[in-house]
Amino acid sequence: MKVIQGGTYLITGATSGMGLKTAKRLIATGADHLITGTRKSGTDAALRRTIPKEKLTVLDLDLMSLASSRDFATAVQQTLEQRSESLSGIVCNAGLQMIGPKTMTEDGVEATFAVNFLSHFMIVSRLLSKLKDGGKVITIGSGTHNPDDPVAKAGGFRGAAFPSAPAVAQGDLGTSGTDIELGQDRYATSKLCCVLFAREMAHRHPPQTAKFFCFDPGLMPGTNLARERPAVVRFVFKNVMPMLVPFVSQISSPSTSAKMIVDGLLSKNSEYNSGDYVEFTGHLAPHSPLAVDDRRAADLLDHSYTLIQNFGAR
Repeated sequence: MKVIQGGTYLITGATSGMGLKTAKRLIATGADHLITGTRKSGTDAALRRTIPKEKLTVLDLDLMSLASSRDFATAVQQTLEQRSESLSGIVCNAGLQMIGPKTMTEDGVEATFAVNFLSHFMIVSRLLSKLKDGGKVITIGSGTHNPDDPVAKAGGFRGAAFPSAPAVAQGDLGTSGTDIELGQDRYATSKLCCVLFAREMAHRHPPQTAKFFCFDPGLMPGTNLARERPAVVRFVFKNVMPMLVPFVSQISSPSTSAKMIVDGLLSKNSEYNSGDYVEFTGHLAPHSPLAVDDRRAADLLDHSYTLIQNFGAR
């Protein structure tokens, strides 16, 4: 069944995990062209083995850098113009979970916020005009933003904190704890930003122009998300936890979550409303009160526009 009827799609983080599975499913179910970015040469080998050369464009992208994200968006625009194409969808999939001391990027923003949200914000902002009418934009959320999420709590997450958008961008959340706890707080907050982004963009753009969704893929052991964790944690996450997928309802897999992204959100038969926060089961995802705070959502977008303007990136 061809759930995707042609079109060009952009996915960040398409070289492994859920991003790779999403890329494969898009092409297998009817997409014409996939665009992605990679920071290191050679990391796209699995992608190139499975997607025909004429249907794949791989460009340089370092989400730690606003300049690189700006240049990536410019290269995407040029690629689309050369091929006389527009975008049917953007999947902001790449992510990072840092557990050490706070790290700032060369642009003066906290690294987790930069990778998981701000650089994607940059890319989407510069490419909105290249979206087809009704094109889809998907950010990736997480139950870790919600202090009441049982799986997140079991993993030591305390939920997101959002004192203000400028404070979040600096990684100053007003929380205290160990480096691991503070790193988890910053990760959870970056995922809250992804939920707020979809909500606020849906308020600012009619669905006939573009539709915005945030997707909670569930806990996905076997991926590279735990790459910053200690060796024992990485081993358990990659090798032991995948065996628990059939037994724990909130654990998904890259294939299962990718299928929901493609068939449930990107397909023309999608029944979700712009701004919805959807989980891998197809249900609307549980969220914290912060995730439906319109004042914070507007503050986030307004400050993010200021940040990319200050760096000459818009």
